[in-house]
This record gives sequence, structure tokens and C-alpha cells, in this order.
Amino acid sequence: MNNVTLTAMLVAVLATTHAVSSLIRGWHNRLFRSFSFFCLIVAVSNVGFVMTSLTPNRGWYVVLLLGGLASAPAAVTFFLRLLGEPQPRGMALQPLLVPLWLALSLLVVFVYQPLSLTGEKGVLALVAQECASRLRALPSLGPVRWAWSTSRWLLGLLLDRPGTHLVPLAVGAYVSTAYATVWANVLYRTRRARSGIERTRLTLLASLGGLTMVSVLFQAAAYHFVPRVISFPVGGLAQLVFIAFLSQVILLYRLLDLHETISKGLIFGAQVLIIGGVYGLLLGLFGDRNSWANLAITIFLASGVVSLLHEPLRAGIERTVHRMFLPRRYEMLTSLHRLEKELPRILSVEDLLKAFLGALTGVPRITHVAVFLWNERSRDYVCVARSGPEGWPPRVGVAGMTSFVEELLHGKDPLESEDLAREMEGSRRRRKEMSAALNALSKLGAHVAVPFRGDGLLYGFVILKDESLHEGFTHDELRSLQSIADKASVIIQNSNAIQRMKERNRLAALGEMAAGLAHEIRNPLGAIRGAAQYIADEVGEKDREFVEIIMEEVDRLNLVVTEFLDYSRPLQVRIEAHNLNRLVSQAVTLVAAQGLPDGVELHTAFDDDLPPAPVDAEKMKQVLLNLIQNGLQAMPRGGRLTVRTRRAPRRSFTGTRVGEATLDRVAVEVEDTGEGMTAAQLERVFIPFVTTKPGGTGLGLAICQRLVEAHEGEIAVDSTPGKGTRFVVYLPLFPSSTGLAATRPDTTPG
Repeated sequence: MNNVTLTAMLVAVLATTHAVSSLIRGWHNRLFRSFSFFCLIVAVSNVGFVMTSLTPNRGWYVVLLLGGLASAPAAVTFFLRLLGEPQPRGMALQPLLVPLWLALSLLVVFVYQPLSLTGEKGVLALVAQECASRLRALPSLGPVRWAWSTSRWLLGLLLDRPGTHLVPLAVGAYVSTAYATVWANVLYRTRRARSGIERTRLTLLASLGGLTMVSVLFQAAAYHFVPRVISFPVGGLAQLVFIAFLSQVILLYRLLDLHETISKGLIFGAQVLIIGGVYGLLLGLFGDRNSWANLAITIFLASGVVSLLHEPLRAGIERTVHRMFLPRRYEMLTSLHRLEKELPRILSVEDLLKAFLGALTGVPRITHVAVFLWNERSRDYVCVARSGPEGWPPRVGVAGMTSFVEELLHGKDPLESEDLAREMEGSRRRRKEMSAALNALSKLGAHVAVPFRGDGLLYGFVILKDESLHEGFTHDELRSLQSIADKASVIIQNSNAIQRMKERNRLAALGEMAAGLAHEIRNPLGAIRGAAQYIADEVGEKDREFVEIIMEEVDRLNLVVTEFLDYSRPLQVRIEAHNLNRLVSQAVTLVAAQGLPDGVELHTAFDDDLPPAPVDAEKMKQVLLNLIQNGLQAMPRGGRLTVRTRRAPRRSFTGTRVGEATLDRVAVEVEDTGEGMTAAQLERVFIPFVTTKPGGTGLGLAICQRLVEAHEGEIAVDSTPGKGTRFVVYLPLFPSSTGLAATRPDTTPG
């Protein structure tokens, strides 16, 4: 087996391996399937080439030519899907590919006769001998007669055995035309590329593709017309490199990053040389080929030495290669490595942001950095640290970008704009989600988004941008960024837990102190009212009015103290399954029995399919009465108050929590058509002692919120000035507690 045959066998094995690997990784993806089919066709043609060399017969020659024929439409189909939209030029010939392939395949099967089986020399050798004899006869024949007779001789040579000469020439012309069309289309897309990165990668694809095409056709022509003359496997080596390159293009969902290819190739080559040198040195010094025991022990020792040296050797080679050939990437990885070593000593989010921003802004290739964290008050992700030009990143509502947030939360790798565009072209099923995530990344003015996530939560993310577009972010770099972000997520989680604990302890101490102070205030209030009542009968009619004012204000202050004590007292709720429609109906009946204000209409709309809700009936009735009374008081000039119940299934993403995505909720809405509230009033609506009503204590809605949260529910409000306000109480359904009575202590501090 010569070098050409051995290389062809390696190409067949490599192509088959990549075909199977691509089918396993992405059998549902059309691009993966077309690449697998192309690799299988290449494997078949190389198997035919190997078998014609080992056991020459007409059958294997036919397999060789059929494999070459089939590779043409397979290559055209694959590259059309790889290049994507818009369709390249020159594809008007595509409808002719299959009919021509079928016609030529029939000629190969029924007409073709291999030249090497006819017992003749190669065509070029025969032509060379005949031309030499005719050149000697040129002076006697003259130029015109010599040219005429030579052309007639060549034509007769071809037509003498058309199955031997014309069929392989037709096959070669067909395959060459198809591959030349593909190559021209790659060049066409290269000129249309918008970014320098994409243009460079397409140029590499066109260069390797053109070199492979020329090498394979040259070797095939030489093998057919000049047998056993070419011994260097130029075509096989070109195929090995090109198939490996294409596999990286497919696996990375984008054209291969040049720097990543160079880095891995240099590291692998250096490892092979050093490890091979260690084996050769030890075997040369201590190995004895005449003694199998000595040779086995030496190989064992050499393997042990290589195993011990492998990891530090690889790390050292990688650092050296990056420092010498990829300085920009070396600076970035070095900065990330320093940050990773610094993270265990960081405890607060402020220190984390400072370290994170300092490490990334020190990298020349990262021109824009911004860190977004979840803000509970605004219910959105807010930029808390940034480095870049003024006005970047743009202010957009990130929480509303559901696809972007879900991709960050559920994806394995960071979001990268080029990867998203490539995956969007390859997968129809997720094209809508990929397009939405790509648009969100574009609105943020970023190329990369790296999430902070853990325990089913998305704490935030960091966005990066390289304005120079000198080079993209490789997948190794993105994985390093994600590894650091995962460690930073633990710091954010722990810091949030510590802050909540501190706030809870502070509010608990403040609540205990305030409760004691309220008790101390109540006793003097009772004495003041008693004294006022005593002197009310002793003063004249003129002074009695002032005494009554004193008693009214004492009563109002006593009401405030009583509600405050109720608010600060530890709350206990008794959870039982109740018909929520019945509870709401009872609350509405109680309010209607007290009489509605003039001009006010009270309407109800109940969902008859509402499941039983696990609530404390008395506590929930208190919430409903308070909300209904507030709605009535918000319509002094009359209006319409609507109370409705409904099911409220959770979205796949609500705020920052996705762990309860399968749970349903029920909702109670209280909507009025009153005066409404401004945006400033909405922000402070649940804060204690903040009220918009004359004589109000400002504790009613705060107590409602506390009661709803004790049921592990939520209360939301939206309002439009001049049009009205709508309160919505969301209550979760807990199947495990349905129908069971349980006492749940409130964990809310204060």
C-alpha cells in the first residue's frame, strides 16, 4: 500500500467518522444532514480508490467514478445551506445537476472500461511517444500538414475506445464545473460580507476549498492518465484538512475562528513533538528490541513520564503559543485567570462589580462592558456598572425581552450574535426565539451576553462589545467567561441572602421597638380622652367645640396606633381550601349592605370553573373588604366598581423565577373608574403611612400586601390618572395542601 492509497483510506475513515458524529449531534438540522451525506459520498469515492489500487477490477473503478459523480450535487447542496440567504449566483445550473448526474452514472455503469485493465500504457505516455515521432517528421511534412494529421490522430485516439477515455473526461468535466461553481459562489459571498471577520473566514473557506478542488482533480487525472507516476498524496492530504475544517464550521455554528484553529493546531503539534521525543529518547536509551520484557517496561515507564508531564506541559505550551502568536487572546485569558483567582476573596456585590469591570476593561479587545442586575423595585434588569462611550448601553426594558432572558437562563453557553444568526439559519423550529434574542442583543448594542444564573434564577448578565471587530470571541473564551460568571453568581446569591438577613433583623428590631412605643402612646391617649370627657360638661358652649376636637383627634390617633399594632403583631394564617367566589360574594354583600355612595354601580364577574383556593377565609375577606372600600372612596362623583375572579396561569418567565412555571394561580380583580393615581403615587402605594385619602392612616394597603404575601401570593396595581385603578390579588394553588388545614406563621419582618 503506497502513500496515496494509505492517505485515501485515512480520508475515508475520517469522513465516515465526521458523518456519523454530525448525525448524532444534529440529525434534525438540515445543514448537519447535508454535511453527513457529503462526507459519506467522499468516503465512498475514497474507498473505491483504495480498492482499485489493492484489487483492480471494473466494479471498484465504477464505484470510484460514481462516488466522484455523487459528490458534485452533494457539495452544491451542502454549500448552499452553509452559505444561507441570499442564494448565491450561478445556481441556474442547479436543476441540471441531477439529470446530468443520472445520465453520466448510466454511462459509467454500462459503458466505462478502465484503462489500466486494457493492458495499455497511460494516454499521456502514448501521446508523448507519438508526438516525439511526429516532431521528427515535421520538417518533411510541413506545419499545416503536420497539424492536420496530428489532430486527426488525437481525435481517433479518443474515439477508439470512448468508454475508456471520453467517459472519465465527461465525469471530470461535470465534477469540475460543479465544484468551480461552488467555489465562485463562496468568493461572491466573500465580497458581499459586511464584517471583516466574516470576510476573512469566507476567504479562508474559499482558499482551502479551491486548493482542495485543484489537488483532488490533479491527483485523479494523474492516476487515470499517468498511472503510478504521482506518489505524493496531495489530493488526500487536502481532503483531510478540508473535511476537518468543515466539521469545525458545522460544530461551531459559524465559520471557524482563525485564531482558535491556529492555537489548537500549534498546541497539538507541539505536544506530539515533545511526547514523541520523550518516547523516542527513553526507548532509544533503555529499550532493548531483543527483549520483550525490557521493551514493555521501558514503554510503561515512558507512558508514566508522559502522563505526569502532560497537564503542566500542555498548559505551558498553550501559554507560550498564545503569548507568541495570539497576544490579544493571551491578554484576555490572563486577565480572566487573575479575576478567577480573586473571586474567592470577594463577599459583596459592589466589590464583585469593581473586580469584574476592572478585569474586563483591562483587555484591549473589549471596548464596551456593562453589567445588568435584577432590581426588585423596578422589576427589571438595570445597568449597575459600565465602561464605554456615553449613552451606551441604550436604556431598554430587558424583562420584556422574554426570549432573550429565557435563552440566557436555559442556554448552555453565552449568547453570541454570530452564533445566534448561524443557529437561526440552521434551525426552523427555534428561528423565532433566536431572532428575538438576536434583536434584543442588537438593541443592547452588544456582541456577547454572559448570564449570572443559579437555582432557577437569572440574577443578571454582562454584555460585551468589540467595536474594532478585529476578531470575534472564540468558544474557548466564551466558556472561560461563563465559568467566571457562574462563580460570580454564587457571590451574588450569598450577598443577596446576607442583605435580606440584615434587613430582616433590622426591621424586626425596629418593629419591636415601634410596638413598644405604640403601647406607651396608647396609655397617655386614654388619659387625655378621659380628661377631655370630664371637662366637657364643665366648660361653656364656646369651649366645648375645642374639647370635642381634642377627643376626635385622640380617637383618630388611637385608631392609627391600633392598626399599627395589628401590622407589627406576628401574623398567623390558617390555610384551608375555600371557594374563592363565595368569599368574594360575601365581601361584596357586606359592603352593599352598608349602602353604596350615590352614583356608584357595583358589578361582579365570577369564573365558575375556579378551583378551590388554599386561603385563610377571614384574612382574605379583610383584604377584599379593604380593596372594595378603597375603590368606592376613589369615586366621589360616582362610577363603576367591578369585582371579578379568574384563573391566572403563570408564564414561563415571571420576574426572575422559573421554578414554578407549571403552577397555576387564581386572581381577584377590583377595578374602579375613579380618579386614578400618578406614577409617583403608584411607587409608594404599599408604603406604610402613605395615603392619598383625607383622614386615612396609610396602613390599609400595607396590611393587605402583608396578608397576601402571607399566603405566598402577590398583589399588583396599575392605574391611569382620570380613568381609574385596578388591584389584582394573585393566589397560588398548592395541590399538596388542598383540603388540609395548616397554620403558616408569617415570615415577614416587623
